[in-house]
Amino acid sequence: MDQHPVPQNISSYEFHLVGDMTLKQFFQLAGGVAVAVVVYRLPLPFILKWPIMGLAALTGVMLAFVPVSGRPFSQWIMAFIKAIYSPTEFHWSETSQPLPTMNHKPSNQVTKKSVLDLIESQLIARFSQIFTHPSLAFSAIQPNTQRSTRSPQPLSPLPISLPTTHNSMPPPDRPNLLTGLVLDPAGSRLEGVILELSDATGLPVRALRTNKLGQFMTATPLSSGIYTLFAEKDGFGFPSVSIQVENKIISPIVITAHA
Repeated sequence: MDQHPVPQNISSYEFHLVGDMTLKQFFQLAGGVAVAVVVYRLPLPFILKWPIMGLAALTGVMLAFVPVSGRPFSQWIMAFIKAIYSPTEFHWSETSQPLPTMNHKPSNQVTKKSVLDLIESQLIARFSQIFTHPSLAFSAIQPNTQRSTRSPQPLSPLPISLPTTHNSMPPPDRPNLLTGLVLDPAGSRLEGVILELSDATGLPVRALRTNKLGQFMTATPLSSGIYTLFAEKDGFGFPSVSIQVENKIISPIVITAHA
């Protein structure tokens, strides 16, 4: 099946009468020729008749076939007529109503006092009353000669929190968490001690290391049961510690190296 192009811009389609001449161009050309024929039939002198006939015919040809700057000649004629009857000059005329200025105030506008003016007038009135009646100046200022008869209450002593001992640490906040300290024989804290926590079957379940303060702590709670804690560090010997975990808060464990 043959495909034919879909016609575009149907609204601007013009019927072609002969070749590329449209019906509109034909009427424009025929109008110029008709005007020339009418002028030829008029009883005019030769010197006027032929120039008018030539101008009419030339106008018809230009309207039909001669575009100017890409536009039909008819559009230029319409634009020329609109330019003649649409003036672009505007003339100024003085009005009788005066324009408002900075110093001009309408007669019907009542000036209002500002807040500062009202405060100033009140202060002036107050001072004038004081100078007229001096007793008013001291009426607002009266010394308080009455002494308080209330006896001072004794201050209660502030609660003093005693510091913990050097080789102690707070218990954990959750059950089944293991915390503690590792000390040398002199009672100083040991850093870098490796601790191994084994369950009842001897299987290691945690591996810990003391910090600079000699402290260690498990990050997650342990399961209930019996565990054994072993400590190891070069140059030191440590006893093993048996721990019973029963879903309770476990007190911090202190491991002291052998002397």
